[in-house]
Amino acid sequence: EPDEALVETVLVKLFIDRQLDAGEEVVRFLMARMPRSVTAARHVAAAIDRAALTARRRQITLPLARAALHELEANEAEDSIEGV
Repeated sequence: EPDEALVETVLVKLFIDRQLDAGEEVVRFLMARMPRSVTAARHVAAAIDRAALTARRRQITLPLARAALHELEANEAEDSIEGV
């Protein structure tokens, strides 16, 4: 399992690759609430990218990050129920 610093670095790079402007506050918020894995970082970055596209913004705010994380968790719960 990668350490927190590595996952945070990957998350920030994924945001940069997607041209998303996520400040330190947003990154800290996400890191406190997501699993410590590169896969989780990819899923979170993709969910926030989708939310940013819907909102037509590149600046990631805490409310947008919170909503994207909530939607991602809801989708994962739904997927696990369907997979039973």
